[in-house]
Amino acid sequence: MIAHTADARRPVPYRPVADVACAASHEHALVTAVLYELAEQGRHRRAVETAVVAGSERRADRGQVLAAAVVLLGVVVGLVAILAGAPVPGAGLAATALGSGALAYGVGGRAPRG
Repeated sequence: MIAHTADARRPVPYRPVADVACAASHEHALVTAVLYELAEQGRHRRAVETAVVAGSERRADRGQVLAAAVVLLGVVVGLVAILAGAPVPGAGLAATALGSGALAYGVGGRAPRG
């Protein structure tokens, strides 16, 4: 949100820059203050980007582990069904689990186009 001056046509400058602009008797101090603020903003942006990327990587890793667990569970349940005397449904379940895992692995990493 940007605060506006009384005439509502110009935005009010950020507080640190406004303070330095009022107190600076030499333009070097103002330039130094502006460059410092820009450097601080860059450091903050990089820190936020690092946190966002790290969180995204953690979510992707967790999703891969969960998908592998679901595929493994499907295969195990299919094998148990085969051993229990239902070879056709068991084989179907195991094949479906393996097929969905292979499909997710092959297609899951592609970004949508558009």
